[in-house]
Amino acid sequence: MKAKYVAAYCDVTYLYVCRDTVAKEALHVIIGIDAQGYKEVLDYALYPAESCHNYKEMLLDLKTRGLDQVLVFISDGLMGLPDAVTDVYPACLAPDVLDPLAAPCAATCPGEG
Repeated sequence: MKAKYVAAYCDVTYLYVCRDTVAKEALHVIIGIDAQGYKEVLDYALYPAESCHNYKEMLLDLKTRGLDQVLVFISDGLMGLPDAVTDVYPACLAPDVLDPLAAPCAATCPGEG
């Protein structure tokens, strides 16, 4: 893992997990994008549900493993994630700052809006 990434993408996908019973659980994934545009899975973890607290735990782990700087975090607008991100990486551009920027871009895309 590098110490700096231009962007980190945070998202969840739900998987069926078989323990005592079969249930859907949230696989949290954080993907880093470096200055050359290469993508790398930085961390992933399975939790019962999607939560900003889970991401904060993952980000704290990444920080202890040597991830010093991420310029921009990208997400789907999970409530509380911008605070979790800026708690761990105060200098980054958090997801809530990107949401207003995304609307004008989406309006210009064919088939969007």
